[in-house]
Amino acid sequence: MTDEVEGFSTTAASPKPPWLALVRRAVPVPFNGSVARLAIGFLSANRVRRWIREGG
Repeated sequence: MTDEVEGFSTTAASPKPPWLALVRRAVPVPFNGSVARLAIGFLSANRVRRWIREGG
């Protein structure tokens, strides 16, 4: 049995691994003493939808 890994990132080393989808620049969102970096935007939303539709 093997696990399949896919993910999103705002940056990637060159060359980018085939399982990693890049999204636009992250926006820092402070909450409860920490900061979450979220990729927000139209292009990012479309990439997530496509990734899910393709079985992500």
